[in-house]
Amino acid sequence: MPSSVEESEIGLSMRRKAAHTRGLELNQSVGFGVLTGEEYECVGELAASKSITLVELNGWFEGEDLGPQVNNSMFELFYECGDIRRLVAAGLIDAWGDDLGVVLGDESFVECLIEELSEDLALDWLKLPREDPPSPAYEDLWNEMGLSYQAGICAP
Repeated sequence: MPSSVEESEIGLSMRRKAAHTRGLELNQSVGFGVLTGEEYECVGELAASKSITLVELNGWFEGEDLGPQVNNSMFELFYECGDIRRLVAAGLIDAWGDDLGVVLGDESFVECLIEELSEDLALDWLKLPREDPPSPAYEDLWNEMGLSYQAGICAP
């Protein structure tokens, strides 16, 4: 019978592998590397410290809205393990790509945004409640945070 330490190691290994696999799928779907494989493994490992289950971890990568606690915890893990600005770039392209004239996989936009945007602001933006379609108040906040200016600088 495995010890609790062995079970814990198996659980961490499963989390690392799940985050690595799902993360690389995310990279493929957005057309650029949001995080590296090792950074995704970091997210998977640290998810245990945020009480994120393996099911929630997989669901989050599949795009499930798991509520603000899980979503914000995942954003914090991306912040801690890699460069969260790349995740913001994917979100900006998805939400406003047509308006900005950019498409998924536009690496020049991503790299420019990383130069223009602070990681703290990126984390704050990701933690805002999502509205579909975005309300005028949400878009005002987006503008107030300066994201529209920074994204506009980087758009073609």
